[in-house]
Amino acid sequence: MTKKMKILIGYDGSDCAEAALDDLKRSGLPPVAEALVMTVTEIWMPPPPPASYEILELARAVYVPSDLTRVYSQDSPACLAAQSLAERAAARLRTNFPGWEVSAKAAVGSPRRELIHEADEWKPDLIVVGSHGRSKLGRFVLGSVSQSCDLRSRFGARRSRPP
Repeated sequence: MTKKMKILIGYDGSDCAEAALDDLKRSGLPPVAEALVMTVTEIWMPPPPPASYEILELARAVYVPSDLTRVYSQDSPACLAAQSLAERAAARLRTNFPGWEVSAKAAVGSPRRELIHEADEWKPDLIVVGSHGRSKLGRFVLGSVSQSCDLRSRFGARRSRPP
């Protein structure tokens, strides 16, 4: 039995992300594959303070403060919107590729770090991320998720997620 190809798709709802989904139809990918659509949101403002019972429940489950922030942020409106965006892209992929097993996931944090962390954990055969087509100066100032994922795959570095 042959192993299914695993495809990690970083999706943010932008025109470039939509174009990346469109390009998949012409890319010669196998009719049977496993795909994960991942949308990452960054939360800049602190979430509202949790109720005392929530603090106790979270404290029992989590030991590292950065994990506490991450777990608490999972129920934020921004994360729920990211999950909805990922589900929309996953539904589109299921229509375009009926033989694929497609799932959706939302995460909170830096898109570059979260996608690379997911790639380290899930070990996909292919990572698909739309490029915004910025100039070199724009990439320097604003960064580029696709560029960092490309460098990561090219050099095969394996590091744990920074706190």
